Amino acid sequence: MAEIMNTRGQHISSTFFPRRKHAFRPSSGPIRRLITGVPTFEGPGESVAEISDVLLNVDRVSKEQAKLKHGIGESSDNFLESFAKFEEEHPDFIILSRLGKYTVISTQTAFMCSQLVNGPLNGMVSDAAHGFWKDRKALLMVSSTYSPVLHCWVPGVVSYTNGASTNHFAAHFLAVLQSITREAEGRNISIMDFSEAERSGFINGFIQFWTMRVNNTRTAEELAEAAKAILCGCEEHFRAAVTRVSRINGAVGPNKVEAFKTRALGLLSVASGDEFDKQANLIIQDFPKLKPWMEWWMRPSHATMLFSSQRLMEEHVVESMPNTTNAEEAMHWRFYSATGRDHSFMHGMNSLYKIAMDFERQFDAVNKGIPIRYRQPEAWKVIAAEIGRTKPTCAEKPNEKKRKKNDGRPPDTIKELLNKSTN
Repeated sequence: MAEIMNTRGQHISSTFFPRRKHAFRPSSGPIRRLITGVPTFEGPGESVAEISDVLLNVDRVSKEQAKLKHGIGESSDNFLESFAKFEEEHPDFIILSRLGKYTVISTQTAFMCSQLVNGPLNGMVSDAAHGFWKDRKALLMVSSTYSPVLHCWVPGVVSYTNGASTNHFAAHFLAVLQSITREAEGRNISIMDFSEAERSGFINGFIQFWTMRVNNTRTAEELAEAAKAILCGCEEHFRAAVTRVSRINGAVGPNKVEAFKTRALGLLSVASGDEFDKQANLIIQDFPKLKPWMEWWMRPSHATMLFSSQRLMEEHVVESMPNTTNAEEAMHWRFYSATGRDHSFMHGMNSLYKIAMDFERQFDAVNKGIPIRYRQPEAWKVIAAEIGRTKPTCAEKPNEKKRKKNDGRPPDTIKELLNKSTN
């Protein structure tokens, strides 16, 4: 498509975003409004047709809008030029860059690194977000640590990955470990959403990191065992998995759902390895169709990350860390609310830098005594301590307090007829 020039010889890409009071935005509404007059707070503004007569064609306006909305030139030479310019404008922000089949680009500011190195021993929470990039195969991998100054979790390393394989996560965690070299052995503890690729990626990244160091004396096998000892799985995701399979009536009878959930969740706190194996095998015996699911959780590579009787991690370290990745999932929401979703690559990279700067500004403001909120920070902790849950409006036992809909028919559903044990 040829470039459109207005009467002043300017390209359409510059005149679609004029430096004036009523700037056009790609999401300004139906196409016809753009031709009539771009919507503003004071009513219709300038018409895009003032740029060029060709923009009287509603289909042409639609195509030009799509080009601006979804990004122009994020390919070939224009992309390389934009990426080089980004690195020049933000030196040291990109701490790892691997292009190819397994593309991983990791970012971090000096402030983010300081939080990983100087923060308290609360470990790191790592998880991947699927909605940040426009490319649905791409992920935003974030490893965060808790800041007692801001009373929230802050990003330590943020990576773009073009997939979710072990190699992708290995590169991300290698960037994490390299950025906190001096603290890696004593304080590098990572909690991850339960993903085989992420677990393997962390172990591979850990091995790569120490193998590259001249003072390393451990073999790859010894490093792998050391990595396993500083991994902890997400308890909340196990609970969600239990709930999910309990709804499969062919595997768990409706009258056995609560018993199954109690027994499965009880595995989290059994006292010994022998008792764990005994209880897990009894679950398989009583619910044979769940055998593949239960055996997956019983694998040593998975069980050691989650169940207290199987853990390799020291107990005092476990107690200092959160047992879920909810903090990281809340971090994803914070990213989305700050800059939106479905970013093209360069737009997303600029957004990540702005987010990093936002955290740093808040940190500096608190240290200067400038309030960044009027309400009490982390009020949910007080609520949880008082009533045992973070949402006062939620019923403690929802099923007991849920109003039963009565449409005049007798009980005729599986849930109504079989959910309670019969005499």
